[in-house]
Parts: sequence; C-alpha cells; structure tokens
Amino acid sequence: MSETLTQQSPIQYRWVMLALAWATYFCFGLVSFSLAPLATPIMAELKLTYTQFGIAAGAWPLIYIASSYPVGIIIDRLGLKKSFSVGILVVALSAIMRSYAIDFTSLFASVAVFGVGAPIISIGLPKLIASWFFGRERGTASGIYFTGVSMGTAFSLGATNILILPLLGSWRNVLLFYGIIPIIVVLLWIKFAKSSTGLGIETTVYKENIWKSIFGLLRYRNIWSIVLIGTTSFMVIHSLNNWLPKILETQNLAPTLAGILAASFSIFRIFGSLGIPRMSYIWSSRKTSVAIMLSITALSIVILPLGNEYLALLCIASIGLFIGALSPLLLTILMDTREVGVKKMGAAGGLYFSFGEIGGVLGPVIVGLFRDLTGNFYTGLTILAIIVGAMLIPSRFLKEDS
Repeated sequence: MSETLTQQSPIQYRWVMLALAWATYFCFGLVSFSLAPLATPIMAELKLTYTQFGIAAGAWPLIYIASSYPVGIIIDRLGLKKSFSVGILVVALSAIMRSYAIDFTSLFASVAVFGVGAPIISIGLPKLIASWFFGRERGTASGIYFTGVSMGTAFSLGATNILILPLLGSWRNVLLFYGIIPIIVVLLWIKFAKSSTGLGIETTVYKENIWKSIFGLLRYRNIWSIVLIGTTSFMVIHSLNNWLPKILETQNLAPTLAGILAASFSIFRIFGSLGIPRMSYIWSSRKTSVAIMLSITALSIVILPLGNEYLALLCIASIGLFIGALSPLLLTILMDTREVGVKKMGAAGGLYFSFGEIGGVLGPVIVGLFRDLTGNFYTGLTILAIIVGAMLIPSRFLKEDS
C-alpha cells in the first residue's frame, strides 16, 4: 500500500499530503486543550488553585508568540518533512510530560513545551498548501485541513470524560494516550510524506537574515491588513472557547445545555472552514467575503448575551461559520500575495500566527477583566465586537493577487 501511495503522480499525491496535514492539525487540537476536561482530577491531585491551573494551561501561547517568527524562517530553510516531524514530536513530548507532572512547575513546563512545537505545525501547514495546491483548490484545501484542529479540540473536550477517562482509568493515562497519537502521525509522515512536490517548485529558500526578512515583509500593506484581521479572529476564537459556557450560564441555561451549545461552536467552525473559502471564489471577491464575515460576526457577538437559548444558538452558529472561515480565507490571500509566494510562506505565516496569538491571549483577558469590573459579560463582548468591526477598515486595503 505504501508503495502505491508514494508512486502516485505529484498532482494526485497532494491529497496524501493534505491527509497528513489534517492528521497533524488534529493532534494540535487534541493536545492543546487536553487539560481542560481533566481540570478537576488534576487540580485535586496536584493541589493547584484555579489561578495556578489557569496559568499552567495558558503557558503555551506565550512561548508560541516568541517562537513563531524564528520557526517560520526555520521551516523555509529545512523544508516541510523535517520540520513537521520535529514539530509533531515536540507536541507528543508535551502531552507525555503532562502525564508525569507532580506540581505546578512541572505542569507549567510541560504545557510550555507545546508552544515550541505548535508554531511549526500551524505555520508549516499554510506553506504545505501553498506548495502542493494552486488557484481555487487552495481555498478548498485550507478549509479541509482547518477542520482537523476543530475536530481534535472537539474530541478532547467531548470524548475525554465520556469515553477515554473511563476506559483508561486516570488522567495521567489519558494524557499519555494523547501523546502516543502524535507519535503515530510522525511515523506516517516519515513513511508517506514527500520533501518536494516533484513539479519543480522550491519549498525551501536561501538563507536570509531574519530581521531583513521581517522588515522585507512588513513593507507591504497587504500583509499588514491580513495580519491585523487575522489577529481579531484569534481574539474571538480564544475568547469564546474560554468563556462561552459561563456566558450561557449567566443567561439561566443549565450547565449541561450551556456545554452542548458551547461545543457546537467548534462544529460550526468546521462547516465554515470547509464551505465558505471555496464559495468566496464563486462570489468572485475574497475581499468582499472578508468584509461580510467581519460585519456579521461583530453583530452576532453583540447580540449573543442578550437572548434565550435559541437566539444564542443562532449567534453561535453565525460566529462559528464565519470566524471558522476567516483564517483559511486570509491565508489563501496571503499565499497568493506576489511578495510572499511559496518561498516566503513560512516567514509570512510566522508573522500571521505570532500576531494572532497575541490576540488569542488578549481576547479572554478583555472579556474576563470587564466581567470583574462590571459584573456582566456584555461590556467585554461589546468591546470585542467593536474591535472586530474596526477591521472593516484594513479589509478595504486587501489586495487579491491571482
């Protein structure tokens, strides 16, 4: 079977590479949120406060921000196969280290390790798509691989307590199991991945000074516009992933129903990332599509805390669909930008995700801070909606290169 796969033509083999990309992003989502459903037993055994657990669980985005851009340069130099093999192994190491944590410090360190491997994955995947797919297929491929992280997150949050923990018996065994899955994916990469497309496309670049490369990319307004808008998508996703259950409970929803509605956010993001990026080509303007997504998302965020469960579900659906499609769509515009292309996609992706994770850190803080200051979630969500709406300004400057 492996010989049959590896002997396929470069055009056919892109789907094998896409399957590997999906499996890789599934591991990313699985491990990144693996602590959340296990909070109660972990806190009890390690004697952690809520603050300590929150700090430990949030350790990796800080490391991610610092390492994203250098990692992007490394990917451009080493190529995809070597980079992904290293990145997925680091993700596996993080999960396994978590299973051996004995206190706050060791748990924090184990989660921080994830921040080193994670950017290799999230930055390398757009470069893989840019290398193996062309034209409208880039939108479809981006949407498909983005469902991997949502599926991994949904599995971690939904199946851990219902299925995996009862089967394996302890939170340590669960995290160890979640560390084995990425190792299997690494073996698949080693066996089936190709280092080049076979189409004469270079997937590595000549060595270039990192700071020269940074300032070279930042000279272009289109890249700034994409990065700024992308940062708001991270703000929304991280804010709702962290606070949506509590927001819904304040609307007098039972915790069980609030949990179900909160989980639906990931499901709607999957549908959004699959369908809308491809449809934007049919609509003939990705720029217009971005503006529509931002407008509907901002309006839905404002309405979210005001209604009953039916209105809440409608808002969650619209936010999930459009925010789920936003990053894949922005990344296809970035791939097609003449100043980026395949050779600099790793570096450009590094900028996109490093700035994005700043939004990922700030979003939940803004919502939580204004909840403490005002006693409600509406103020923080309104500020979040204003930030999203303000992105209509840079969206006017988006340039679509084909």
